[in-house]
Amino acid sequence: MKLAKITTRRRLYQRRLGSVLRVERNNYLLSACFFIFTLSTTVIHSQEVNQPFSSRDDAIKPVPVVDLPEDLGDRLEALFQNILLLEEEADAFDSRLGESYLAYGGLLTKAGRLDEARDMYAKALHLAKINNGVYSLEQRVILSSMFNLHDVDGDLEEMEAALGQILWLERKNPEITDNYSYDLLLRMGAAFIALYYERPRINEASLAKVQKAIRYLRLAVRKYPDIKLSETQPPYGDLALLHYISGQINRELGRVYQDHSKIRGFKEQETRQVILPSSNFVGKAAKELDLYLFKAREENSIEHMVRALRDKGDLFLLFDRFGDAAYFYEQAWKLAEQLDEDHELRKAFEEPTKLPDFNYSAARLSANTGDRTVFVPVNFDIHHNGRVRKVYTQNGTGPYPKLTARAKRVARATVFRPIIEDGKMVGAKDVTYDMKVRLRNSETLASVGDQASE
Repeated sequence: MKLAKITTRRRLYQRRLGSVLRVERNNYLLSACFFIFTLSTTVIHSQEVNQPFSSRDDAIKPVPVVDLPEDLGDRLEALFQNILLLEEEADAFDSRLGESYLAYGGLLTKAGRLDEARDMYAKALHLAKINNGVYSLEQRVILSSMFNLHDVDGDLEEMEAALGQILWLERKNPEITDNYSYDLLLRMGAAFIALYYERPRINEASLAKVQKAIRYLRLAVRKYPDIKLSETQPPYGDLALLHYISGQINRELGRVYQDHSKIRGFKEQETRQVILPSSNFVGKAAKELDLYLFKAREENSIEHMVRALRDKGDLFLLFDRFGDAAYFYEQAWKLAEQLDEDHELRKAFEEPTKLPDFNYSAARLSANTGDRTVFVPVNFDIHHNGRVRKVYTQNGTGPYPKLTARAKRVARATVFRPIIEDGKMVGAKDVTYDMKVRLRNSETLASVGDQASE
């Protein structure tokens, strides 16, 4: 019995001893590997440090200057040499180096070398945070340059990121009273409007673009309520347009989802639970124009009061509220009589105008439709309610015979501001207007033009 206990203890001891020896051996091997790795890393690092740049390409790797104006190429070269000198002689965090990075990034943007410009702006922003602080307003100049760069590149996501950082910095510095981000907010909203018009569709994706545009333009109005109409035009008309578009999309989506809900097997959670009536959107749009009218009266600007009242008439006409439209057109006409006879606002009442045509904050960005959009002339009469009453253009005629029927459908779906004569809505006869028609994927200008019909 004693011999069995002794044998068992001896085996346990040998197992423990073997485990300890294996652990020590493994630790020794790990230490040896770490020593060898450290030694090799040190040698490689020393070789890299002692090896100077053999050329400019090793430093920043610039793209060769091709087909640039001579003065721009010279300025790029001079500023690049200045950066190399500062990197060699000045402190690594010298503010002059950050300024040079920013200036060089601007020239690279003009030269179309956007990737390099992006790197320069990143370096300038890093130095600005180190020298001036993480919350410093000096970063706004660099971030706005990055915003412009992404605008050129068409990257709306990065534009939003740069603008978001600027707004964050301004929230961290509530004492500032300038209007620095006002134009950036307007441009961001205009960019999403243009993005919507590139492919205007009745779907959730289009609605998301419109809502983003509303978000930025509403922020511009809310953040800068004291902007004077004499200085710049706030985006009241843009917001009215966006609420009108939202109403149209939601109305059509509501019809689509209602139709889908009748299909057997359609999941209930896939239907829209709430279909907003058009009155909801006309109310939102009218509220924006009311703010415009209030500001115009506050500044006693006859021109802006006429525009605001005319815009309200357009809004109600678009939503088929003819009585309200007639009232605001009449009010706008009475005020316009106080202007000179040859004033543009008075002349605008003398001919029909395609709607929507609100008074926008600035010339909206043109949609990038390429050669997929064609303007087809159509001849028709306009009723006093702004609807096309009779179309005279025959199918298969005009410069684009194969698009005539489509252009006529577009004309019948279009709303016009009628002639306003003595404050009354008056129809127009024999009006010719170029209707915009989008080509299908299988169509080309050659296939729908005169030569194709022959």
